Amino acid sequence: MTNTFNFETREQYIAWRAEWKSAYETTSIAIRAAKKAIKTANRDNDWIALSRAHWSLISLKKQANKQLAERADSKMAAAAAREKRLQQEAVVA
Repeated sequence: MTNTFNFETREQYIAWRAEWKSAYETTSIAIRAAKKAIKTANRDNDWIALSRAHWSLISLKKQANKQLAERADSKMAAAAAREKRLQQEAVVA
């Protein structure tokens, strides 16, 4: 997943992180629900539900990994933007 982040201010980065955190929290809750569904299907010997829950869990984990990679990229972009801004301020001063 390649995103282009253009954070010009810290506030933009913080706002993006708040949105990201909300989306990641939703994914995390869905992962917990899928794990619970797996346990329930296992106890009930419901192999169809178990299979569906496993596939759902795999998909959700991939999504979570992408979100974490996106956060790491955003941190690097924010740091680069900050460094650029500090260099520009140093030149002006």
